[in-house]
Amino acid sequence: MKKYIPNSKDYFVDSDGNVYRGNRKLNKNSTHLGYQSVAIRYLNGKVVTHYVHRLIAENFLENPENKPVVNHKNLIKCDNRLENLEWVTYKENNHHMQENRANRDADGVALWATYTKEQIIKVCEMLADGRRNIDIEKETGVSKGVVYSVRTRKLWVDVSKDYEFREKSRQRKVSTETIHWVCKQIQDGKTNIAIAEELGNKLSRQAICKIRVGLLYADISKEYF
Repeated sequence: MKKYIPNSKDYFVDSDGNVYRGNRKLNKNSTHLGYQSVAIRYLNGKVVTHYVHRLIAENFLENPENKPVVNHKNLIKCDNRLENLEWVTYKENNHHMQENRANRDADGVALWATYTKEQIIKVCEMLADGRRNIDIEKETGVSKGVVYSVRTRKLWVDVSKDYEFREKSRQRKVSTETIHWVCKQIQDGKTNIAIAEELGNKLSRQAICKIRVGLLYADISKEYF
């Protein structure tokens, strides 16, 4: 269910932690503290940057005691689902953080974590291979926000420290499904030009040539050639 942000120019939030301009879902920015933010334009012409978790709480959660802080129950700052948010005092917020940080398993992984260590290991393997956040989400079930936070060493550092992510990690411009399709077209004897045209030039002829000879997306093309 979406709710209109009062006095905004057609902005909405939903209980899954998303923000919209009309029907278009907005991209969220990540702050240096790990929280997500968006810019909202209001009817008076002003543009204001808001934390996403506060937008969700202010529009969905009652706050009869006028508590000042929105707490992430699982301590994952980019998990802005309504069910993960609650209004608390500063004292309650600090107590919750200290209590949960002391509650870790033998590997040092917080027991409140949303995802398993095995899922995050798979995420790290795919990140090291240069896979796109959206494809990693589809394959592992880990949200794009958490994948991004793993990539930027803001979450699960105890796992990601064993993997090398280049400063500008190569992210795939097209989906895994598209690469499989390209490989099948190559197998069928189609030329690089024909494949590129059918893709609407999402991939260049040079990129398709590199796929053909195993220099690009080799983890997929090796299944075909």
